[in-house]
Amino acid sequence: MDIFGLTREFSSPSNTYRFAPFWFLNHELEDEELIWQINEMHRNGVGGFILHARHGRITPYLSDEWMDRMQTCIEEADRLGMKVILYDEDNWPSGAVGGELIEQYPEYRMSGCRISQEWIVSGGKKLEERLETLDELIAVVAVPVDRRNVLEGLPHSAVPLMKFVEDGVLRWKAPAGRWCVIVFARKWLAPIHFFNGYLDTMSKPAVAKFIEMTHEKYAQRFEKYFGGTIDGIFTDEPSMNYNDSETMPWTPVMPSEFRWRKGYDLIGALPALYKDAGEITPQLRCDFYDVATALYEEAYFKQIYEWCDARRLKSIGHVLGEGELLMSTRHQGDFFRGARWMHYGGCDYLCEMTWPEINELGSPLNNLVGPKLASSAAHMNRLPRVMSEAFGIASGWKIDLRTLKWMTDWQVMLGVNYFQPHAFYYSIQGFRKWECPPGEFYQSAFWQFYKNFADYTARLSAVFSHAEHLPDVAVVFPARAMWAAMAPERTPEATRIVRSFERVTAGLLRAGFDFELIPEESLNEEFDPMLMQHIGSMENYKAVVVPCCGALLRDTISTLVGCVDSMNPVIVCDGIPNVFVADSAMEWGEEYLEPNEFAELFRLEYQWKTKSLKERLCTSEEADIPAVVIPDTADRDLDDVAHALSVAISEFVDPFIAIKEKGSNLPYVPDIVHCLYRRGDVDFALLVNTSRTKSYSTVVRISSVGVPMIWDAMTGGVYQVSNYRYENSFIELELDFQPTQTYLIGVGAEDLLPSLKPADVIATNKSKQKVIKLANEWQFSTEKPNALPITEWKLAMGAKRDEWPYGLLCYTAEFECAAVPKTATLLVDGLLTEKLWRRSVPIHVEVEVNGVPVKDFKKGGYLDHLIKEADVSGLLRTGANRVTIRTRTSLAPAGTFTDPAILVGDFALEPAESGFRIIEPKSSLCTGSWAEQGYPFYSGVGIYRQKVDLPAHGSRVILRMGKPGDAAEIIVNGTSAGVMLWEPWEVDITRLVRAGENNIEIRVVNSMSNLIDMNPRPSGLLENVEIVVCS
Repeated sequence: MDIFGLTREFSSPSNTYRFAPFWFLNHELEDEELIWQINEMHRNGVGGFILHARHGRITPYLSDEWMDRMQTCIEEADRLGMKVILYDEDNWPSGAVGGELIEQYPEYRMSGCRISQEWIVSGGKKLEERLETLDELIAVVAVPVDRRNVLEGLPHSAVPLMKFVEDGVLRWKAPAGRWCVIVFARKWLAPIHFFNGYLDTMSKPAVAKFIEMTHEKYAQRFEKYFGGTIDGIFTDEPSMNYNDSETMPWTPVMPSEFRWRKGYDLIGALPALYKDAGEITPQLRCDFYDVATALYEEAYFKQIYEWCDARRLKSIGHVLGEGELLMSTRHQGDFFRGARWMHYGGCDYLCEMTWPEINELGSPLNNLVGPKLASSAAHMNRLPRVMSEAFGIASGWKIDLRTLKWMTDWQVMLGVNYFQPHAFYYSIQGFRKWECPPGEFYQSAFWQFYKNFADYTARLSAVFSHAEHLPDVAVVFPARAMWAAMAPERTPEATRIVRSFERVTAGLLRAGFDFELIPEESLNEEFDPMLMQHIGSMENYKAVVVPCCGALLRDTISTLVGCVDSMNPVIVCDGIPNVFVADSAMEWGEEYLEPNEFAELFRLEYQWKTKSLKERLCTSEEADIPAVVIPDTADRDLDDVAHALSVAISEFVDPFIAIKEKGSNLPYVPDIVHCLYRRGDVDFALLVNTSRTKSYSTVVRISSVGVPMIWDAMTGGVYQVSNYRYENSFIELELDFQPTQTYLIGVGAEDLLPSLKPADVIATNKSKQKVIKLANEWQFSTEKPNALPITEWKLAMGAKRDEWPYGLLCYTAEFECAAVPKTATLLVDGLLTEKLWRRSVPIHVEVEVNGVPVKDFKKGGYLDHLIKEADVSGLLRTGANRVTIRTRTSLAPAGTFTDPAILVGDFALEPAESGFRIIEPKSSLCTGSWAEQGYPFYSGVGIYRQKVDLPAHGSRVILRMGKPGDAAEIIVNGTSAGVMLWEPWEVDITRLVRAGENNIEIRVVNSMSNLIDMNPRPSGLLENVEIVVCS
């Protein structure tokens, strides 16, 4: 796609670059509702969806009925030109076929290897012990130990004792010396998540059965859509080791595979996985994890990839715990191994956060490393897209579009260019609304503004897909260092590696250096140390940074030496690596560079006290060798590490992009991060203010040649930048960043540019502005009725007189009306759709308001189609009102009432002695939260109106406000001027205003938290509104 095609795509993005959300199919699925929801997605800028069976699902998974409903979805998507992604599991993690596979084939369950018993035995002593074999005995091994109980002589000193086991009893007489006898036993994985165990993902037959029971079933029905409407199959959170932290991954073929791949028996390595075996320990642990990771890679990822690839499907998804180094190592071995068998890069993005919250043990959730791993793998494997399962459990029902945009910009900067929002709920009825919110679908108050956000994200995705990344730095991914350090649980050394890795990766971004994570295999097999180029991706780097690595491959050391010999910078953190491991036992005897020889290459060391570099005492004759040691990064504050990295790298090279705050001595702004990509002959720089509270005035320097353009992802427009300078191969321009504000700057040759107009710049010369503050009081109305959740209920059990007593529950609640609303509707959440079994009718429920039966409950329209509602307008009265709900059954437990009923209508609320009292609706409100002015539980659009006289103007007129709660649309004289979903909170209204009286309407939408969480969050116009007339 040339630049002209890209500008057209940017203006109106196609479905290729649009959202494909996780569609939670979590109820009884009906064709009419499925078709309506698909069209609602399409209408609001969504390009596809993932068909995800989820908690609350009633339609049986993979049944004929399920397949019929999936066909409805696929056919409607095909009609609309949308993309469908199948999901390979019922809930998650992928592999158990909703538990059916491991029930039918228990031999395919995941298991682990652990120590069940151990003894220290002196020579000549006889050991006779009944063995704790757990689910199966793997091995009994004796190893010589010294007085400190350090294992000696492994791997060849290990003595197998299985021949001394009879009827479950070990009888063995120890030869001379001191011995550690260890029993290794197999333990089936205990039930996890929602299944009674999990799939053995290291077993090819087990994974083949998973493919047969899931993928093949979809192929039998829908293969004609493969490679067209059906774009791929999503796999979710697989792992090679869901076992507890004391258990190693295991599969029955491990001993034979280990022997074949490593050249010695597994029993020689097993003891060292748990105990100190001296200098050989790192090598033996690395050998085990290398084999385990290879089996997992080949059994799970490769088999699924090859099945998909043969059918023109994309194998996409993400693994468990990719961003958290210790967790990632335990569950994945090496993230990059599985990633090379995916058609797209993939990550999971959870919670409302960007920068990791680093603590003493490492960040519990790292939303920096996860996306970086996914994009780095994609770039090295030349994959065009990097997907993110985005926004899961981020803010819950408090989520707003500003927060979603803030997290989106962060992910795009880290390399994500395909967003799969988590989640769109088929229904939020009952407990479903609490299953991993937030929801972003039609139930959300901001849904009518969602297309603006969908367009914004699609435009960024279009620019950065199929683009060439221009990173500053390559960071060595410390997988082998972690293999060597774990035992198998967390150790002090493993914790130190994690702390260093997290500080280095976050510190680089804060110091203004974008980076790529690179595995040792790629560094050694696909990297030119002279050109500093990754051969596969053709990416070039300016420096290599090595975080704390207690162990590295011997070939990695050779590569690093090659970099330094070519005068390319290498920076090592937390000491110089001094443990070099081989790929297999066949290489153990080869001569190699000694650790002290490698250490001598590093002539400079960062001094924390002076914050500068100092010469190290070394014997190197090359005084200008670009090799630096930064000690103790694991123990330093993040911003101190950022400064150290800036000093060390900038000694030799400059970053592609430099952002400096005016008046600051720092050469970078820690809160503002960036990336640089190339599309054809145009360079695209994304500059992101990650702070939600701070503004910055900056000078930005971009190493690129051409004319800078602002690509406005909010509007789809592309504009020239007039005020810039070009100096020493850098473009320099001044930019002001409001909180969360992001700029997309394209730089290209002038003759490549489409016909552009100059960028609009709001005047900042206050002496030439007339500011008109709007009145504090506004006419006010709500777009839909106000809400009163009814939460305080009394429960009575049993029946009266001669009624059958079993299964009767009677709930009663009261509320007060100071004024009777003209309209009122009662929503009952849950009971009216609750069933005893799959094909039964809903349970028996009776509802009364003030003693009058309410029977005409219809499909919901206020909150969710499956939260039924009934008109009760004529049933309310002044004073106390009572709602009664009865459930009964004689065949099973009566239905329980777990969610508030909600009364909605034309009213406002005021605090009462107990809860709230219904009063007349408000016709006007003052600037400030509507939650404090009669609408505490209202989630929706509030409409503010007032008239304002304006003078004649000859230039621009801007409407500006403080941050609303949460987003707003501005309508002037009946015409929309635009929406404000995030900073800047201003909109140009020049073309819509006139001299004299003008009608100003502001439509403000808040979050769903007020209603669903019953949390009166600040909502509406929270601060003053002003109109700025520029002369």
